[in-house]
Amino acid sequence: MRMAKQMLDEIHLTLSKAVLIRDAFTGKGVTNGIQVQAAGGYKPVLKPGGYCLFLNLDTDTIEVEITSAIYQSCRLVLTADGGSKAQEIFLYPSAAYPVGRNTTVVSGQAPAGAMLYFHLEEKRREYRLLHDYKKGEKEISIFTGGTAAAVGGLWFIREQNNSTGEYFRSLAPADGSEAEEEPEAERGVLEQTLQKGYRKKDARLYPAFACAAGEDGMFYLFLNQLKEQDYRLFFSCEQDGAFVNREIGIRGCVYNTVETKAAP
Repeated sequence: MRMAKQMLDEIHLTLSKAVLIRDAFTGKGVTNGIQVQAAGGYKPVLKPGGYCLFLNLDTDTIEVEITSAIYQSCRLVLTADGGSKAQEIFLYPSAAYPVGRNTTVVSGQAPAGAMLYFHLEEKRREYRLLHDYKKGEKEISIFTGGTAAAVGGLWFIREQNNSTGEYFRSLAPADGSEAEEEPEAERGVLEQTLQKGYRKKDARLYPAFACAAGEDGMFYLFLNQLKEQDYRLFFSCEQDGAFVNREIGIRGCVYNTVETKAAP
């Protein structure tokens, strides 16, 4: 982003806002096949890797809509901040999203616009905290064994003897630094601080997944690396500030239609 600012300064343009548009299924940046429309006919600049730049904004906020043939439409209000750090925006698949042969699909209905969160609790997908997490802390360290465990930094955490927990997103540190002394750990800044503290010896963490219900209430979740067998998928749906939590059965490598009991 520093080099981009230098180039803009040379041609007398001011970076007002930078966003990074990601595919919620793969975590990769998205530039092709999307349309970014802003209020007032303003035209943002799309760059490779999913970056979208807003230049010379004359207002503090701007309404934006992102549309695509394979993603749910996304409407949001962005706040100009000088582009100090790119704001991440996740696009959630629609029914037209292309998937591979062995991809597991989970589809159902929820309130229009609702966010849905899922995770699997398997030993091979279980992770631990590197350090105790104290309530209110803005950073968290997870021992991952050096692997990129969670797409988009989305996790579910609970205590060992407690079936309830919470979902959270861990973003890369603002300074872009890596945990050089802890190469097998993922250190991140929390999008929102956790509701409670967790001790590393008791905490259990699982990679999580999210999707959004479209205007018709339909949602589509895609999962990779599952075998053709039965799984228990844990589910949470946010509606009017409250959560509906369930455990649902799915089959790997096939199309699953599930009843969330969160539909209106």
